[in-house]
Amino acid sequence: MYEWRTLAIFAVLALAPPVAAQAPGPPAPEQVAPDQVIAYLDRNGDGKVDRNEYLHFQASRFVQFDANADGGLSLTEFRESLQGDGRRNTRRSFDAFNQRGRTLSREEFLGYHAFVFNRFVDTNRDGVMSADEWTRIVQR
Repeated sequence: MYEWRTLAIFAVLALAPPVAAQAPGPPAPEQVAPDQVIAYLDRNGDGKVDRNEYLHFQASRFVQFDANADGGLSLTEFRESLQGDGRRNTRRSFDAFNQRGRTLSREEFLGYHAFVFNRFVDTNRDGVMSADEWTRIVQR
């Protein structure tokens, strides 16, 4: 259920200087400095990423993966938004968070990501993702 690879790619792309068309792709998540990831997501400048900041980032991804722009994510669209363990558990997660129909609403999608943050990102349960927690996630 980890979304760190996607998070890392967005952070790298946002922070990287422009490159030539034939340059290699973004670095692997473990090569991105934790403080760069935190700075990218840290909207209030406190040096940490709280759940709301994490969900703000995830909300932007909802639109990206709603391929048919119908305001909901089908099982296939939801699967495309996931990485690693999350992708292996797509059906179970989709069913657990889908309360209203055949697609996940934006609120349901964010509910899933709130669960991911609470369960897998904020490992010390202090309400924020620190650089150390980011490092541990990437090392898994």
